[in-house]
Amino acid sequence: MLVRLPRPIALGITVLACFAIGFLTVQSGLSQDSDSSAQVGGAATPAAKYLGCYADSQKRDLSGAAFDAPNMTNAGCQDFCRTKGFLYAGTQYGSQCFCGNSFGQYGSLPESSCNAGCSGNPQEKCGGTWANSVYSLTGQPPPLSQRLRIFSRGIEPFIFANLLGLMSLVYAVGLLASLIGFVSGLWIYREYRLLKDTPQASIRSIPMGFVHVRGKIAVGNPLTSPLTQIPCSYYRAKIERWESGSGNNPGQWKEMYQEQNEKEFYLDDGTGKALVNPKGAEYFLPELYQVEISAKALFGGGGVGKPRIDPAVSPATTPSEQYLRDYLARHGATNANINHRITEYALAVEHEYAVFGTYDENNDSQNTEDRNKIQKGKNERTYVITGLSDQNLRGWEGCRAIAWIVGGAVFAIFFLVILLASLHLL
Repeated sequence: MLVRLPRPIALGITVLACFAIGFLTVQSGLSQDSDSSAQVGGAATPAAKYLGCYADSQKRDLSGAAFDAPNMTNAGCQDFCRTKGFLYAGTQYGSQCFCGNSFGQYGSLPESSCNAGCSGNPQEKCGGTWANSVYSLTGQPPPLSQRLRIFSRGIEPFIFANLLGLMSLVYAVGLLASLIGFVSGLWIYREYRLLKDTPQASIRSIPMGFVHVRGKIAVGNPLTSPLTQIPCSYYRAKIERWESGSGNNPGQWKEMYQEQNEKEFYLDDGTGKALVNPKGAEYFLPELYQVEISAKALFGGGGVGKPRIDPAVSPATTPSEQYLRDYLARHGATNANINHRITEYALAVEHEYAVFGTYDENNDSQNTEDRNKIQKGKNERTYVITGLSDQNLRGWEGCRAIAWIVGGAVFAIFFLVILLASLHLL
């Protein structure tokens, strides 16, 4: 069944959260550029810029030159490295100084890791245990290639250092997505009530406003569906490929191509005709035609399975196997070792459908018969075209509303509880 579901914006929120995490990582690792103007133990070096706290190892990150002094200061280390011609200086463990022309191969660390007071001035911080307080002696940030490398090396330690906060962010995003799903369920329930409470009207006495009418499709120059070649006013065809799963996941069909087209049509119920503009409609249609094309076996084989055809609609033609394979090839499904499925939906001419929409003035009227038409309303946005019976449509909408409301509420409570627990508020 073709259904257009409301789509929660959790993905967009997650992407924004990732950007925020990346921004904080860059900020904490690269853009701490306060001036170093220490006067104790050496000349002032106002041009030096603090770049942050970075991890070190036995194979030194700053490996150009080094010395240890009982009166170490950041300024003294910077002067030493500058006289040696290096670009960067780093102090470590209160009394150690290291120089080099690149840094960051072990990634950045939180500022709390560079917590050792300088041996020459305890008011300054001179790195920490296997942690360098790094300064740029030119006052310029590292080149882009080095910043990207530092950023990539710093992602993992950032995640571990901020794991609790990141998990709380994930729970908050899950809570927001669940609330959006709950609200979507309320909207679907509102639509269900509207469809249920709107009685069917005859076209001869159709009122202005939101209406429910049922009749046969009539169109002067119909479209032709791409698979069954049936005359119609709307069609949608899609190709799916089978993706195998692993473990308890058996696999699933994934859409890889779809095409659709629609045009205005008349709905005729025997008492009169009403012009219908399908733009913006939500379609609830059973599959007109569906068939699976099996992958080639080891010793050949593979073929087209038995098609499933809507018994209420008799297609003019049933596509041949060669036509189906050509259709797959034209749309990029050329891998014969993968199972494919082709499905077609349509509003077939001379077949009966129901329309729930707004009967309003037709601003593009060409004659007196088309002064009004059924379309998506400006105030009432519900607009449904369906081949289901009224009872089946109401049942489907009711089940969908319950699933979104109950599912959204359950997940919202779940994420709220674990979020409060992660923040030690529960």
